[in-house]
Amino acid sequence: MFIPYNTDAPLYHYPIVTVLMILINCLVFFAMPSVPHAIERQTYEDSAEDSTERMLHEMLYDAPDPVEGVNPLDFVLPLGEGLTPLQWLTANFIHNDILHLMGNMFVIWGFGLLVEGKIGWWRYLLLYCGIGTVEYMIVQLCMMPFDFGIAYGASTICFGLIAVAMVWAPNNNMHCMLWLWIRPWFFEAPAYGVAVFMIVLQVLIQFATGFSLTSEVLHLLGAAIGFGAGVAMFKLGLVDCEGWDMFTVLAGKHKKSYAEVTGRTALEELQRESADKRRRKSQETLAKVQTLVGEGYARVAFAAYERLLDADGDVRLSEPTFRRLIAALIKSHDWTTAVDAITCYLATHTAHADRLRLTQAEILLRYEKKPAAALKALSDVSALNLSDDLLASHAKLRRAAEKLRAEEAAGD
Repeated sequence: MFIPYNTDAPLYHYPIVTVLMILINCLVFFAMPSVPHAIERQTYEDSAEDSTERMLHEMLYDAPDPVEGVNPLDFVLPLGEGLTPLQWLTANFIHNDILHLMGNMFVIWGFGLLVEGKIGWWRYLLLYCGIGTVEYMIVQLCMMPFDFGIAYGASTICFGLIAVAMVWAPNNNMHCMLWLWIRPWFFEAPAYGVAVFMIVLQVLIQFATGFSLTSEVLHLLGAAIGFGAGVAMFKLGLVDCEGWDMFTVLAGKHKKSYAEVTGRTALEELQRESADKRRRKSQETLAKVQTLVGEGYARVAFAAYERLLDADGDVRLSEPTFRRLIAALIKSHDWTTAVDAITCYLATHTAHADRLRLTQAEILLRYEKKPAAALKALSDVSALNLSDDLLASHAKLRRAAEKLRAEEAAGD
């Protein structure tokens, strides 16, 4: 038995879905009768002549079902019976016997560790299910004119993952164990070596069997789908192979330094990663500010936003959210903070600038008793953008501010 159990490829994510898929496959296997058992029972039930004969057969040969009423034949892929989209997915979780299950799960662990480690759980989940679903969809479509039988198992996904690993990390070693008779043999082999050996082996078996539709054909189709998916994800920039992908290796560029391959020095890469980390943190903080505004904690929200601006001057609170923040501050009579928030708004937004300058001038004049600051705010207002009512308010505020300033001067 061939068991790949680890890799020296750089990994960035835990094998969450890899472990989950192994658990689901095992649970499904032990929760229902085996496929051969189900086929035998169905065949006998179809041919038994009377109920007494059927009962005797069940007493002598049939083991009880682990889950009453669950038939694995409902989940395998029927060939030549039309399209059954649900089984395109479920057939990937059905196995023939314990050796079939163990062989597939060991491969899913070893190569899933590498593939999921590079792209994370949700992309790996889509890739895993996508390989198996597309494979069985193609098989069922091709076999529609024929009454052929059934197909099932995760072997096609295994070969798909092997092909993906060959694209993304061909020169990275897989740590493997080969169990022959009673002795285990431990060795390391590059991912491309394992992939080429497995694929060539399937081709040779096909030569030996006369190119009939066997498991080997399904394995090769799974490898082709995985290879295409691996290339597509790499070309779309959905995976970072750090200059050790198949294309870079074939071009001989993998022998160059990381800076030569990527165009970035180690310091530049570190700075880029730090900038990405800061950007993610800023976006998380901005989301918290928006939540605080929505929950009515306007003063706390603005204080958090000011701290965020000090740390990252490129972030921006959306214009509608900013206006809701200002309105909440005014409603709570937090005049000083409202003035500061309007000043901050005017530094980055222009949509309602003149109206907010009038509001700021009114607060400065009526509640803060700062006529000079109010006049400064009014001087920045563009009269061309004001309606007749706002022009009247502007003139009224200016007269009141000039009057208060004159009174303050006379008092001094």
